Amino acid sequence: MTALLDSTRPTVAAEPAWVVELHGVDPVSGYRATWHITPVSAADCRIEHVAGDITHPAVWMQATKDTTIVSLDDAFELMRRIAQPR
Repeated sequence: MTALLDSTRPTVAAEPAWVVELHGVDPVSGYRATWHITPVSAADCRIEHVAGDITHPAVWMQATKDTTIVSLDDAFELMRRIAQPR
């Protein structure tokens, strides 16, 4: 018996449609922080948060992150708050 492989099956995880990287002052702690926001569905986003201003991808990959899932509206609200100068 010969098994056929389905060639339409992806071999790598799909990249998100967009990623937002934010650098700014954490509204809770008052210290510099970094956030990555990526979509997980049409209505929700994953927010990864790290204390400190991290710009290098290798450092980001190794950092311990706080991760939450929020609505798209909440993610845009976070972006607005971080972008607002104090």
